[in-house]
Amino acid sequence: MKTFFVYCTDVNTLNICDKYSEDGLSYQDEEYKGDLNFKEKEDFINFLNDVGESLESPNYPFSKYPDLEFSNEDDLWDYFDELQG
Repeated sequence: MKTFFVYCTDVNTLNICDKYSEDGLSYQDEEYKGDLNFKEKEDFINFLNDVGESLESPNYPFSKYPDLEFSNEDDLWDYFDELQG
């Protein structure tokens, strides 16, 4: 399982994130925070589809959701690259 800690401020983004969070995101300090959990590659691909991205994206993933921020972007990039290869 891969887990990424995220922050977001938009309710639409929150709704997408909640689908991939076992505990849901919590609201504190004027933003939503929590873990996204991906049990397998397909979960992550479904998440990308939900946010309008794909593994073939030449840009940083999730650019269409500027309020979505990951606490450790290097881990996210490594996982993203691993799935592309």
